[in-house]
Formats: sequence, C-alpha cells, structure tokens
Amino acid sequence: ASVTQNKEKTETWLINNPNRVREERPPRLDDVEGISKCSFQKFDGEDLEFNVRKRQQQRQVRKWCNEAISEKNAKRLENNHCDSEYHSKMSALINKSLEQDQEKKQLLRKKKKYRLRGRSSETAKAHRG
Repeated sequence: ASVTQNKEKTETWLINNPNRVREERPPRLDDVEGISKCSFQKFDGEDLEFNVRKRQQQRQVRKWCNEAISEKNAKRLENNHCDSEYHSKMSALINKSLEQDQEKKQLLRKKKKYRLRGRSSETAKAHRG
C-alpha cells in the first residue's frame, strides 16, 4: 500500500513553505527583549515605533489642517460680513447724497420760479403804471 504524504508533513516543509515569512513571528518586536547586539537583530538608532509615530503625526497634521481651514473660513465669513456692512453703509450714504441733490435742485427750481414771477409782476406793474 502506498501512502501519499502531504507537503505540510514533509521534513523540509519548514524550509520550503512559500508563506513562511508571513507566518513567522518577527525576530524582535520591541526593545524590551534581551537580544544582544552581536545577533544583528538590534541596531543603534533603529525605530520600532515608526509606524505608530507616523500615524500619530498624520492625525496631528490632519487636525492642524482642519483647524487652519476652519480659521480661514471664519475669517472669510467675517470679511464678507464686514464687506456687506460697508457696502450697505456706502449705499445708504450715496442714496442720502442723491436725495439731498434732488432737494437742492427742487429748491433752485422754486427760487427760479419765484424770481420769474417777481419779475413778471414788476414788468406788469411797470406797463400799467
């Protein structure tokens, strides 16, 4: 009877396993482990917390950017409000100035009309007299 053997059951499976690197535990996860320098698994200046720190920095930059955007939008709204306030005041001043000009023109017309009446009545009196 021939017995077939699975790949996983062979003596060399640990060496020939294509997923070996994915399945193995990394040689060192943190600096707490007592690994000597001569094992070439621990190096001065090595940063095991790089990914955690990078994510934290990315969150911090994202937060700062969102705050800057919020401040910029708030300033824009404030400037828009100030601009609209300025334009409304200027419009009111212009309208008031136009009204005053209209009133002056009406007064000048009335004065001119009154003078003309005064002259015409004087000339009429002079012709009668």
